[in-house]
Amino acid sequence: MSQRTSRKFLPTNENILYELNDYDRQRTPQILIDDDDHIQCVPVDPIVKSLSCPICLDLFNRTMVTTICLHRFCADCIHRWLKSDNKVCPTCRKTLKSKRYLRSDSRTDLLVDFVKKQQAKTSELAEILPDDYSLNWFIAHASLAFVGLFYALLGYRWWRFTMFVTSFSLGSLLLFIILSTQPTMTESQLIGVSCSIATLFGLIGALLQYVGLFINGFCFGLILSITTFTILDMKNYANGVSTSFWLPIGLILLLGLICAIITLKFQKTMLIVTSSCLAGVCHTLVLDYFLQSSVLFHFVRKRLLFESTTMLCIRHWLIALILPIVLLFGIFIQFTCTGKSYDHRDSWQKGNEITDKIISNIDKT
Repeated sequence: MSQRTSRKFLPTNENILYELNDYDRQRTPQILIDDDDHIQCVPVDPIVKSLSCPICLDLFNRTMVTTICLHRFCADCIHRWLKSDNKVCPTCRKTLKSKRYLRSDSRTDLLVDFVKKQQAKTSELAEILPDDYSLNWFIAHASLAFVGLFYALLGYRWWRFTMFVTSFSLGSLLLFIILSTQPTMTESQLIGVSCSIATLFGLIGALLQYVGLFINGFCFGLILSITTFTILDMKNYANGVSTSFWLPIGLILLLGLICAIITLKFQKTMLIVTSSCLAGVCHTLVLDYFLQSSVLFHFVRKRLLFESTTMLCIRHWLIALILPIVLLFGIFIQFTCTGKSYDHRDSWQKGNEITDKIISNIDKT
């Protein structure tokens, strides 16, 4: 008899397994350290957390709720808990004498089924993209492809929108680079502040004709200067000569100002050439991202910052051939179709005449 009573109160593996402490009842997001020694915080979805069993830490399966304290558990988990001589609630420690203190919860089961279906759809979408791709960057580059198509086909016809997009893009890029030096701002805050302020730059470029023309011309010169610097830097690297720090700055200022002045002089021609060139840049970035995970973009960025990097193979530079192809395609389409027999200065003059009429009518009244 004494042996039976002693065996009854011996701690078994099940008692130890289902004994919950304060940490289990108040779980927090775990911190993982990946191979690159970057600390990442795994967020806990509050909905998924509320639908998780505190015993198995998984989503509810045939949910059972206690009639006394209304705490939910999986049916198998709470039955094993009660069979292991634990007559209290695992969460609040109130007395549970038998299974009669439990009832099924069909509403929670419906919510769990819905969450599982959503998780299955999310996992299917994640399997479509490679591991190197992020969903946010995927959407951004897909949008960039449509922007490049707009530049190539309707860059001159919708010249005001072209000026807005170009001014907005250049302003947001410069503001992001400047604000990234602030260690207290997160990436989402940097993007939000940069885009909100850059919207003002885009409106100024679209409403003020000569400002928009100057910015478009400067962007064309910026593309030429980056291309020239990359070629000269690779040539100096092959000859064993270090590139001067002032070379990219001088090229950007010189070619940017020259192209901006030329754009103010030959407006229609340079607007078509600039929009076609921007279309080529957009599609080059898109193909570089989808085909080789932005290897070409990161190489050019590191060389502009004078960071050490390995030279690329010829196959990596084949993506850059799309730029002159799209450039010639955009020039041909806009000169022969969308921009033919159309002059932006006529619409600008009509707008000025309408404004003058409105002002004269106001003066007469």
